[in-house]
Amino acid sequence: MFLTGYIATEKTKAIAITENDKAIKELKSVCKTNNIACVFGFPRKEKSKIFNSACFIDKNGEVIGVYDKTHLFGDEKLYFVKGNELKVLDTSFGKVGLLICYDIEIPEATRSLAMKGAEIIICISANMKPYDNLHKMFIVSRAIENSIPIIYCNYSGKDSMFTYVGQSNIIHSNGKNECKFSKLKGIYYGIVNIPENGEDENMNYLNNLRKDLYNYQN
Repeated sequence: MFLTGYIATEKTKAIAITENDKAIKELKSVCKTNNIACVFGFPRKEKSKIFNSACFIDKNGEVIGVYDKTHLFGDEKLYFVKGNELKVLDTSFGKVGLLICYDIEIPEATRSLAMKGAEIIICISANMKPYDNLHKMFIVSRAIENSIPIIYCNYSGKDSMFTYVGQSNIIHSNGKNECKFSKLKGIYYGIVNIPENGEDENMNYLNNLRKDLYNYQN
């Protein structure tokens, strides 16, 4: 919900936008001009439906894909429609899976993206008090159990509803903490190796998963 601020009330419908909104066009231009990619959240309007969505703009300024949040939290269920697809996007940085906030708390979401070939997960979030420590544990666990690096970006600050806890980070597939779990606003820099090789095969849970027991499809 970066473009509008996090909100899950009756006002959601009024602030929802389409993928052709001026703000998104401006972000596309910024990405192309600066040769960078961007992932951001916005309330997406599609006819009478409103989704809590994440958009990936690649460094050429084109929208590679939009993901609609599949696991809604609390009152979000009253104002958003659940997405029905976990997507892996082919980007200039590799195969990227997108998640939004509460999605990271559902183990099957990250696992499904990893099984679909995602090389990295990007999770945008607006996690708040009193759930300070949950996401810190979840993103490390999801990275290790799926042998996949996770970039986690969480809102920091206050609004009329919540106090957001920050703690953005980059977690490598071995659980290594690239950046500090800081509550401060700022820009974090880190190198993510895709794919990450040379790990202990005994700890590669994705390769050692008994797929025949869990009905996973390749």
